[in-house]
Amino acid sequence: MKRCGFGACLRPGLAIAIASPREAIHLPARMTSRLSRFALAFLVLPRAKRRDMDVFYTFCRVVDDIADSPGPREERRAALAAWRSDIDALYRGYPSVATADLARPVRDFGLEKDDFLSVIDGMEMDVL
Repeated sequence: MKRCGFGACLRPGLAIAIASPREAIHLPARMTSRLSRFALAFLVLPRAKRRDMDVFYTFCRVVDDIADSPGPREERRAALAAWRSDIDALYRGYPSVATADLARPVRDFGLEKDDFLSVIDGMEMDVL
């Protein structure tokens, strides 16, 4: 799964540069339609904090997209259960491909496992 960033997009797949070409952000079509002012507010943060907030926000968006998708309930529940397992593995020191980018914000900001699991719990309520 490709990680997503923030930016003002005019069309799906548009790459924009925030400060330099090295910081170009590519948003897939599923993210461009849901870009929020909340996400745009992160653009004023220093690059390192913005990167870490981007990773956390992306996690939230991905699990929300799973919960809100039109797919069968059992598939959505299974996808959220997979994220729950991945978060557990991250906190045991074995990040998955999906959670590897979360390792830095978890370490740098002391994010707690229960906070991630609470986000997933909330998304599971949307599936029911």
